[in-house]
Amino acid sequence: MYKSIHIGNLISDRLEEIGMTPEMFAPKINLDMDTFEKLLSSPSIDASLLLILSKRLRYDFFRIYSNHLLLFSPPDNRFMNIQEKGSLQKNNNKLPEFRKNTYTPEIIMHLLQKVKNGEMLPAEIIHRYHIPKTTLYRWIRKYL
Repeated sequence: MYKSIHIGNLISDRLEEIGMTPEMFAPKINLDMDTFEKLLSSPSIDASLLLILSKRLRYDFFRIYSNHLLLFSPPDNRFMNIQEKGSLQKNNNKLPEFRKNTYTPEIIMHLLQKVKNGEMLPAEIIHRYHIPKTTLYRWIRKYL
């Protein structure tokens, strides 16, 4: 689910979950049906519109993108250029910094499945995703 994101399909799924049709929902966000249908067929969306949809549909669509970053971002800072590394070390960024430990049940199950199937060793998961050793082994005890 997190490897390739088609936000229009996910919005359609959410509408179905809450029992609303596109025809019922489009007027609630001041969109005509043609525009809303295009949105539902689109793999991407404007962030301000996604925020409105997240609020109206009571679902954090941004978390899907965050989970994608957790699972598929580079494992370390080797891919940053020197200027980016320097600005991180100074810690004077204008944007807020977030810890990378917002692990949803889906992320936990995805990672544990990799251990269970032998795709990755626990040490590899700890290194790749920067998960504390105690956290990963707690998940293993609890869920496997």
